[in-house]
Amino acid sequence: MNIYFGIVENRSDPLELGRCQVRVVGLHTHDKNLLPTADLPWCAIMQPTVSAAMNGIGFSYVGPVEGTSVVVTYLDDTLQQGLIIGAVGGIATEPVPIDFDDSGPILEDTNKKTVSIRTVKGPTFGNKISFYDPNNKGRTDLTKELSANMRVSGYGITEGTTIISIDSGTQVTISTVVRDFGENILEFSPPLDNTKYVAESKTVTSATAVDTKAEDVKNTPTNNAIPTIPPPQFRSTQAKASEGIKALISACDKVGLTSKEQKCALLGIAGGETGWIPQKESYNYTPSRLKQIFSFATDADVETYSNAVKKGMTREEFFSWCYGPTKRGKGYFGHKTDAMAGQYYGRGFIQLTGYSNYKRYNDLANKMGLGIDIVNNPDSLDADINVSAIVAALYLKDRVSAKLNPNDNPGWFFAAKKAVGVNSPDIDSRKISYYEYFYGTSISGSVVKDAGARAPDTPYEAADGKPGPSSKSITTGSFSIGFRDPNNKYPLREYLGESDVNRLARGIIEGTIVGLKDAKRVLSIPKAIGNGSWDQPLAPYGSKYPFNKVYESESGHVQEFDDTPGQERTQLYHRSGTFTEVDANGSQVNYIVGDNFVLMEQNGCIHVAGECNITVDGNTNIYARTDANIQVAQNANIEVGNTLSIGTASDTTLAVGGDLQIKAMGDISMEAANIYQKTAGVFNTQADEMINIKTAGALNQEVTGEMNVKTATLKQYSSGKMDIKSDAVLNVDYGTYNLGTGAASTAGTADDSVSVELVPPEAGSPLNSTIPYSISPPREFETVNVIETPDDWDTPEGRAQSDKFSKEQGVDKPELPSADEGTTSISGGSKVVVSVDKSLILTTKDFTDDYHLSKNVTIGMMISGGVGGKHKLTPQMLKSNKNSAERLYSVQEIVGNMAETANNVIEKIIDVMPGGLAGYNRQWLITSGYRLKGVVSHESPTSDHCKGHCIDIALTHPDKYNKTYELIQQIERLIPYDQLILEYRHPDKVWIHISYRKDNNRKQAFTMVNDKTYKRNENGLPFGFYLLNNIPPNSK
Repeated sequence: MNIYFGIVENRSDPLELGRCQVRVVGLHTHDKNLLPTADLPWCAIMQPTVSAAMNGIGFSYVGPVEGTSVVVTYLDDTLQQGLIIGAVGGIATEPVPIDFDDSGPILEDTNKKTVSIRTVKGPTFGNKISFYDPNNKGRTDLTKELSANMRVSGYGITEGTTIISIDSGTQVTISTVVRDFGENILEFSPPLDNTKYVAESKTVTSATAVDTKAEDVKNTPTNNAIPTIPPPQFRSTQAKASEGIKALISACDKVGLTSKEQKCALLGIAGGETGWIPQKESYNYTPSRLKQIFSFATDADVETYSNAVKKGMTREEFFSWCYGPTKRGKGYFGHKTDAMAGQYYGRGFIQLTGYSNYKRYNDLANKMGLGIDIVNNPDSLDADINVSAIVAALYLKDRVSAKLNPNDNPGWFFAAKKAVGVNSPDIDSRKISYYEYFYGTSISGSVVKDAGARAPDTPYEAADGKPGPSSKSITTGSFSIGFRDPNNKYPLREYLGESDVNRLARGIIEGTIVGLKDAKRVLSIPKAIGNGSWDQPLAPYGSKYPFNKVYESESGHVQEFDDTPGQERTQLYHRSGTFTEVDANGSQVNYIVGDNFVLMEQNGCIHVAGECNITVDGNTNIYARTDANIQVAQNANIEVGNTLSIGTASDTTLAVGGDLQIKAMGDISMEAANIYQKTAGVFNTQADEMINIKTAGALNQEVTGEMNVKTATLKQYSSGKMDIKSDAVLNVDYGTYNLGTGAASTAGTADDSVSVELVPPEAGSPLNSTIPYSISPPREFETVNVIETPDDWDTPEGRAQSDKFSKEQGVDKPELPSADEGTTSISGGSKVVVSVDKSLILTTKDFTDDYHLSKNVTIGMMISGGVGGKHKLTPQMLKSNKNSAERLYSVQEIVGNMAETANNVIEKIIDVMPGGLAGYNRQWLITSGYRLKGVVSHESPTSDHCKGHCIDIALTHPDKYNKTYELIQQIERLIPYDQLILEYRHPDKVWIHISYRKDNNRKQAFTMVNDKTYKRNENGLPFGFYLLNNIPPNSK
């Protein structure tokens, strides 16, 4: 049996057996024109005996990726039944053309990030720096790896210094001046990603069409390194946004946020909240959205306050309801009346809300001498850009723990983002991307991995603008040369020049999840009743090679079993940032980025031997559906920052072994059928003013001993008869006149009641954190949502699929779908059509995932699973419409249609998609593009998916219904289209279907619910977009 070495070129096994197509050294030519990847024999993967390898029992061996080096043997003499017996790592290198000279060192770092060079002994004055090599003083090529705009750091170098020019092999000119500068080691880093925008900021003059101007930004190295213009997608609001950015930077200097990290954190957060333009809180909600945002709203509230703008309601009226004490309880946000609540709604860069917050930050500003008055003039928080900026900067300064290093990147940003409040995924991603824009570098910490096709790292800039192979395909020769990943994804560029053994296994922190976990640490979490705070511990990483056993999946899930002596540790890490880690002491940290659900079918028990702290930023709801038993062995302290309400449907019993003290700063009111009071000793009642006793019946007083009444004046009046009777002696004593013998005794004196020395707690400062639950990506999208257009439905395949779902999921007499909001304002789309040169497409035989269809779109983005997946690019017999005959669509024609769609649809909507291109596969998904007919059951022969004419887009936002409805209206004005459909399917799916044809676009824009058109116009044609209140099931 011979052993061979080869490279995996395809792992998308049509039989789903885990096989790979491997190009083997010595057996197969490198020339893909002679032996295409598709013609390579399939190789099975040998599994260990701990895996049963049958019936799904054991491990699923689908580990190799395109580009993996494997060891192969063959089970037959014809070398067609290959068996992969293992994978082999090494040093990752960039694939090169077949005639490349590879005689250089194998460990050369082709992805070097920094360069260190020693300066001459000096002293040096000015901005020209010279270098030497102490080990080779004759070297004259020391600056060969340097370039203009690289960052310079080291002893005696001002922060923000960059290279102006390379003067020679031993000298550079830098942007700052040194004085008496001696021999030092300087470090040169690549230019910041925002260098272009920093330079552009200096050339953009402030527009005059803004309501208020920002104060001048101080001329400091830190400020000069931050762009004062927004990211490119904000060009339409650049003038106002630029003023906001400058105002925020100036405010940071005023309140003491002086580091670049702090300033960029504020800018990233303000951008995500309001786009750097102060805003007033929105108050126009659909019924479903109102219920989601204000969960306390009753059905009657929803009826009254939904669609407030349409009903002519003012902001003040709306927020008087939702923030007022009538609805939210006495003292909510410090509001004494509903009218007061209506004044202090969210305003500014960070939506400051509530009187208590307005007063707090008004007082903090004025203590610093900043002279604002947002209490008496709350509108200034929106109208005055500088006031709004001061409040935003103070908010972060106040809310972020002083323990944090202000120069911690990205730790300070993550803490600030958390202090403002947890956001939905789309807003969270926006804040991160804006922080990276202003800071100039990525903050991910570890390499961001993804198993799917990536969006291009840089736009495709072909000289003639026509679709074609990626630049990497050309430089590496992968379009015609084998023994490499045909899609040019692997090896990942971030790992070039280093060992294929996982960095965590080699004891390396840089570029791994460790730094990211540290940056997201939560500090100063308060304990109850002012008992201090606690911090999330640092990630306990101390691995040494070769003790840490690491498994990392293609998308970045990590599992560690670390046996490093003294650092024994286990970890399970999800690519989102959720992890469970156990350190050498047995201490466990569970960090959950999303929502957490724990469900027990039977009993649950928790025992904590030490202290237990629970801190909740939002509402805490505890519901015992039977009895609740709570026992405290020592003391119990309960403080409520606002209102305490206790209701009991039956009896309430309170037994106190010692004293019971109650103190109310207001009134105490009691009402009962009967009130009984009994004391074994003295009963004292004292009032500083009047005591009133009123009864509709008799007032009886019985005293076994003496009864003493003493007052300055005693008046007793009866409208009828008054009887005074004593079975013994009656003594009546007058101050000025005695009747009798003077034997009456003096009335006794009542004792003063004992004061209750209790102090109520201060009013609380609620965070009022309201976070929508996360939405999982749609599952089985292509399988379930096959019928998307009336044309699809009106085919035998379409009707069969619709009937199938009606039988499986339909109900008898379902309710009808309804919508409170809709629009028939349809423009017919853009008249601007991009002409696509498809000459290269027509001459291309094999297409890869990274083949560019347009500036920002590749083929892999438009095919679920990529070109090697289920939806293979192959000629198909299809119908152009239901009445036409089937004809053959070639691969080149289909790819040409995809290019038309990419240029005329996707490119035109990227800027309005959540997060732009960076939001692809995070905030928005192309759930279906090109499809191979037959892969999805009952695929219509008229489907535009099979022809490459259309895409489906879905959002990951928790408020996906409202956001999708808003998005489709924006898209409709931007693109030419054949059909633009807002699609709903029971129980909870919503997406946008967009089809485009080069010729004869019908310009149909409408809504479908469960395969059926929702509304038609007067001509009977599908028409209009509608925001549904419900998505009922089909009828059986």
